[in-house]
Amino acid sequence: NAANAVYINQFNNNCQAITPIVASVVVDNNEICGCDGQATASGTGSIPGYTYEWYRNNTLIPGEVNSYLYVRDVQKYKVIVRSGPGAACQRASGLIETTAETLPIVNISALGSTSICQGDSVQLAASPIPFDYTYQWRRFGVNIPNETGATLWARQSGNYRIQALKQGGCISTSNSITVNIVCRNGIVLDEGFKSVRVYPNPASQKIHFEWIGTASPETVTMLDLQGNIVLSFSYNSLVDNQIDVSDLPSGNYGMRIVFDDKTIAKRLITVLQ
Repeated sequence: NAANAVYINQFNNNCQAITPIVASVVVDNNEICGCDGQATASGTGSIPGYTYEWYRNNTLIPGEVNSYLYVRDVQKYKVIVRSGPGAACQRASGLIETTAETLPIVNISALGSTSICQGDSVQLAASPIPFDYTYQWRRFGVNIPNETGATLWARQSGNYRIQALKQGGCISTSNSITVNIVCRNGIVLDEGFKSVRVYPNPASQKIHFEWIGTASPETVTMLDLQGNIVLSFSYNSLVDNQIDVSDLPSGNYGMRIVFDDKTIAKRLITVLQ
């Protein structure tokens, strides 16, 4: 009968679809940001078992014959869906145009000196980002677990950055800040019954020292590597048991501390300016 003829005709070269094919394309993320979006084609009507041809700017994309296409650039896309031979068994979707995502600019700054002593820390802070982005702090290019806020207390030496992440894969990376640990727990200078703790080392502004015992030092002297005296202080002239080295050039210096006419220490102290 006529109905059977129409049905059988769909498998011939003169295919006439029972119902027209409807082709459509949906893009899961219409904004491209250096990450991949994905376009998914669908077709309804005619006989199931569709084939697909994807086009970019109306030019066939070779090898793209699946019902989905990974979209990697800002272009216009469409798909032709086929259920058999013949013009009546194919339909073209409308054009879908992807757009470029404008990534936020995120910067970090240090709220203090980035040269710290072991056990100390410096706070790093990030600039605001759009509400649909989240933060992730990184050290030496590796995510720091659970550090997803706008600030971070850096307690280790290293190179720090923050990334702004958007669901779907878009990432904006900040400038970097390097934190250095420039001193440990001080240098202990020992000589018999007395010990002196000198810190920080290296130093750039002031050097502090503490000693064990009841006697106070008589003099504190700094010498260059040629043995020339570059700084010398009597104990009575010191303020808060510290000496100012901010005017010294960067380099290594010897420190000599004298108690009761006895030199108890000669050690290297590094000055960094």
